[in-house]
Amino acid sequence: MIVEIRQSLAEHEYKVGWYNYRRRLYTAAVWRLEGILEDFPDYQEIDRTLFFLGMANYKGKRPEEAAEVFEQLRTEYPESRYIKKIPREKKPT
Repeated sequence: MIVEIRQSLAEHEYKVGWYNYRRRLYTAAVWRLEGILEDFPDYQEIDRTLFFLGMANYKGKRPEEAAEVFEQLRTEYPESRYIKKIPREKKPT
């Protein structure tokens, strides 16, 4: 039962982070999503959390942080469906 409650709490935090992301409140989204990684490492949707954390950093103009998170996603979850959604780096012109 404790596992189910922890998953529910983590899902709530994810939904708040995702809401902030959708509202373009990228700093708030990063804060919530990083909290999931710290407080709920057993969350079943860590790959999804990493993807949106990377996207919040990317859209929040923090490319170095985004690259680190996306690399973590690729390394720890190589079969994740979110890997295909990672934005490609823009090449200098």
